Amino acid sequence: MIRIIEVKDLWKRFQDGTEAIKGVSVKFETNKLTCIIGPSGCGKTTLLKHLNQLEAPTSGDILIDNESIFSQDEVALRRKIGYVIQKIGLFPHMTIADNISIVPKLLKWEKRTYQKRVDEMLELVSLEPDIYANRYPLELSGGQQQRVGVARALAADPNIILMDEPFSALDPISREQLQEHLQEIQKRLKKTIVFVTHDMDEALKIADKIVLMKDGEVEQIGTPDEIVNHPANDFVRSFIGTERMQRFQKTSKRDVGSLRQWYVSEIDVPAQPVEADYSVAEAVELMVQQDVLAIEIKEGEQILGYLTKDRILEALVLERGDAS
Repeated sequence: MIRIIEVKDLWKRFQDGTEAIKGVSVKFETNKLTCIIGPSGCGKTTLLKHLNQLEAPTSGDILIDNESIFSQDEVALRRKIGYVIQKIGLFPHMTIADNISIVPKLLKWEKRTYQKRVDEMLELVSLEPDIYANRYPLELSGGQQQRVGVARALAADPNIILMDEPFSALDPISREQLQEHLQEIQKRLKKTIVFVTHDMDEALKIADKIVLMKDGEVEQIGTPDEIVNHPANDFVRSFIGTERMQRFQKTSKRDVGSLRQWYVSEIDVPAQPVEADYSVAEAVELMVQQDVLAIEIKEGEQILGYLTKDRILEALVLERGDAS
């Protein structure tokens, strides 16, 4: 199990003298989704590429489980790390099944094992195996191709997933759907995900932690709440934007208050267990998808309470009333 990724005083100077990374030190927490964000040219993609040795540093180190990645074979390292890029990178001459099973085959999995894994991964990203496994990438929409890219990254069950602006080329509807789907997958699988984006709304929506960069340096590290409510300096405040800060603060306060306010201690119907960080909207969506009358709110092994369908719909109505 991967415990943590630690970047220690990392510097990257290209041959033309450009300093893309300037003394960056950051920890990417295990089983959390961390977004690296900043303006174009800030070094976010360069930093990401160092994590699987696609770039070599001028100086500094990166540790996984307290072991330097630069002491490891780069090919073996990359096979243990999922990687999803903006341009998707599916092989057009290979079927979807063959694309997804590339790494398991390289790791010499048995045929029946990786074939089963292909079906599992397609189902995970909401693509029916019987329909999509034998199709080719060009027969799929952009959003469907990106889902396959995510499935391929997860196929060998890596603990670490790197994602370089994976949704930025998609239309707004597909992008929002994939953001929500990634959140669902992360809740189920609990991977260590490092996600590069230039979109602050995307980072605030999906991230457990945000690393905000400028000119090769880290300006602030924190949760979405910490970044919005306590910006470290004028650059952070400007990059987030006043309107976005106000909108996020209002939504965040409303979601947290509504859920905890409506917990009940006992119910007499079966309940679907969920983690305590669900928002009201997510809870409603889950109830519809699972066709359940109640959900059980858990924090680890502790049951915090229950939310019935009637009470959560009442909370949602009041929440919308507060917003109007």
